[in-house]
Amino acid sequence: MARHTSGSEATSAVSRGARWSAYRPVLNGVIGGVATAGLAVVLYLGRQQAQGFEDGCSVGSLDAAPTFDCAAAASSPASTLLGVSNV
Repeated sequence: MARHTSGSEATSAVSRGARWSAYRPVLNGVIGGVATAGLAVVLYLGRQQAQGFEDGCSVGSLDAAPTFDCAAAASSPASTLLGVSNV
């Protein structure tokens, strides 16, 4: 048996759907930027891990002393999520 909806209910349902289907360039740009930055970090750490973190965490050869042990962080249990490597 079909239920009859009044005009206001139908309009309300349409406006709720339109709210989520609207194009939002700023939000799309932010989401795209965060996704691109995350991809760059994963690729960088993957490359560093393949090299055995011989330069530490730094980009290139910086003279500063390493302050964080990237090799230990990449091999710790925190480097996996649901059994899949984060790096």
